[in-house]
Amino acid sequence: MVARWPGGTHDSFILQNSSVGIKLRDGALQGRSHLLGDKGYPLTEYLVTPLANPATEQERRFNTAHIRTRSTVERCIGLLKGRWLCLGSAGGALLYSPQKSCDIILASGVLHNIAQGNGVPDDVQMLLEERMPREPWLAQPHMRAVQRRQELVDRF
Repeated sequence: MVARWPGGTHDSFILQNSSVGIKLRDGALQGRSHLLGDKGYPLTEYLVTPLANPATEQERRFNTAHIRTRSTVERCIGLLKGRWLCLGSAGGALLYSPQKSCDIILASGVLHNIAQGNGVPDDVQMLLEERMPREPWLAQPHMRAVQRRQELVDRF
């Protein structure tokens, strides 16, 4: 599989040129709701961005609410990516159809809410690693490797 856009491509360009962006431009939301974007995104009928230079108290309150809402959403996405590694860059990518990927993301959110409701910590992966016994190496490390590591330890 070849990436359609290189890693340095801004998200706003990808959105505008993706099938999702085209559907949004064609009125998929029909004024029912909006996406929130930062100042790197263009203001459109479906994508709301903060005001560049808020002049009134009302504009400042709007920007504050916009920023708080975006931050809440980004933190939520971060929590899901931390709990479910398949959603984060460390786990790769969801190489499924868009519908199946949406189903996986939705299930991840539901399972996350169930876990939170039952007091399961957010960083389950780390807790599991701490509790699981480590298998010992079958062979002893080479003495030079032990010495090299100790030299590094001594530097600190």
